[in-house]
Formats: sequence, structure tokens, C-alpha cells
Amino acid sequence: MSTRNFYTATDIELLNGKGITKLDVGENDTVTAIAFEAAEKLGVTINRAKSSGGKAGIMYSSQVNTTAGPTRQRIITEASKVLAENSVGTSLPQIATPSRAAQIVTASVVSRPVSPVLPDDWMMKYHTFLDTADVSQIRDAVSTGLIDGIATNPNKVAQSGKSYRQVVEEIRKFFNGPIAVQAIGKTTQEVCECARRLHAIDPLLAIKITANKEGLAAVKILVKEGVRTNATLMFNPTQALLAGLAGSPFISPFIGRAKMAGQEGLDAIRKMRQLLDAFGLNRTNLIAASIKDVDQVIEAILAGAHSVAITFPIFEAMCEHPLTTDGLNGFIEEYKTIPQS
Repeated sequence: MSTRNFYTATDIELLNGKGITKLDVGENDTVTAIAFEAAEKLGVTINRAKSSGGKAGIMYSSQVNTTAGPTRQRIITEASKVLAENSVGTSLPQIATPSRAAQIVTASVVSRPVSPVLPDDWMMKYHTFLDTADVSQIRDAVSTGLIDGIATNPNKVAQSGKSYRQVVEEIRKFFNGPIAVQAIGKTTQEVCECARRLHAIDPLLAIKITANKEGLAAVKILVKEGVRTNATLMFNPTQALLAGLAGSPFISPFIGRAKMAGQEGLDAIRKMRQLLDAFGLNRTNLIAASIKDVDQVIEAILAGAHSVAITFPIFEAMCEHPLTTDGLNGFIEEYKTIPQS
């Protein structure tokens, strides 16, 4: 398997810091539009000469003035795969095989070898998503190895005082799993435009789309474009069915909010899972969200949720119990009485 390199603005900055002013990219390489912008600002020339075989290279492009954060091997592999699949039949810039000098630079600075993509059965397994935009909480929880994804909401990002780009960049420094961010819009076109802007920040974000008529129509469009979606704010089992039929890899029904409105969120979860199974929609992961306590985590999973999205306090509560703490303290005191050999 050949190496495919993925260049971001961070890579261009690294090259500039080493005094390198020229970079040749290969026909299988991906260069973000933001990397081109960084190169122009820093005086780094990116050569995209026509390859000898005349084959169009894979180029990710955008008009958004945001910078993609550092990505890990699995993320780069998936991004390249998505871009490759969606480049068929499109008019893309021609790019050249790297020069020897560029290959040396790539190997020592920005080369990212291809690694296997997520297993086919990943979507059907249980995953714990942390529902927060607080980077310190995310870092703490991720360090345990027990968190599989991050789910953010506009209010949580607003509370952080940072932009989506800043939040994503910070998280990507230490976490390469799915990150969900919300696209906003009243029309299908507005939702799609917002989703594409977010997608440009990081091609592997899970873009949260409100599960109404306009949003579900947007899901149908975006999935075909290779945008990973998370249909959210759903309460009606038919919303889940339509989102699954539209191809959304994630759906997020709200349990706690439904309960506060006098509705039975867990019953909706049960029916949603039954519908997904009945239609064979085994590539859609049902994430129970808006969970208020540990009991709802348990109930949601028993009702059929594939995964759960929980706040940091609930995550901590899942890991603890008063009797566990008391027992550990007792063990520590008893351990002190054991003779040390």
C-alpha cells in the first residue's frame, strides 16, 4: 500500500520554521485549502505540476478561512478515503510525484502513513461520547481510554468562549475519535452551507443536523457528498427512521429533554431501535443524548441505544460509588499493616 500524505496549515508552518520554501506534493496526497493559504502567507511554494500519468490528484478544497487541526493516523486514513471516493468524476488540480527533496522533508516532518480504517462493525458496537466542549474535561476523560467520541452543542461551545475551529483544533491535539458539532440553519440550503463550512475545519467531524424536514433533506444531500452527519434533536421514532434511511451514520434522540416535557424518551428509544433493526439500517449508530443521570444511562442501553452521550459529571459518577471509595480506603489502611519484604 502506497503512502498518502495529508498536509495541513500546521505542516506548512513546520516547513517554514525549518527554512523550507518549496514543497512538491504527490498525486495521491491531500492538501487542504487552508494549507495553501498558510503557504501563501509564509512564502512556501506548493508545486502541483501535472503528473506523468495524467491522473488527477486528490485535493481537498474549501473557501473557509479556518485551519484544520492535527490529525492522527486513523483520521487521516478516513479523510483520504472519503476524499478519494468523492473525487471521481470531478475536475481536480493535477499534482506531481514528489521530488527527492520533498520526499525527505515529508518523511521527517509531515509524512503520515496510511493505516486501516475503522472496522465495519464499529457502528454497531457500544461507544461512550462525552457531551462537553470543555477541553480540560475532555482531556481528563480521554486519558482514561474510556471515551470513544465527543459531542458538543452550540451552548457548550459558547460557554467555552472559543470558536468551533479553536475547540476542534485543541481536541485534535490528543484525540482522534469522532467529534460532533452542530450545523445551524432554517432552510435545507442554509443547513448544508453551514455543515460544509464545519466539514472544512475537519473532514471527519460528525455534523449534527436537526431532525426536521429541512434538516433530514440536508442529511440526504450531505451524506452523498461524504459529510458525516449526526441527526439530532429527535423525539419521534419516525425521525430516527427517516434519518437512517437518509444514510446518517449517527442519530441522537434526547431522553432527558423528552422526560421534562412529559414524554417517555426511553419508549421512543426502544421503538427507534426496533425500526432501525426492522429496516436493516445497521450502519446507523443510535446515541442516547440529553441524559441526566447514571440510571438513565443504564435504562437507555437496555432500551436499545447503541451508545450514550454523557456529561463529564455523569461520566465520573459512572466510574465511582461511595462503597467503592470506602472499600479502597479500608484496603489502603490494611495494606499499611502488611510487613514489607
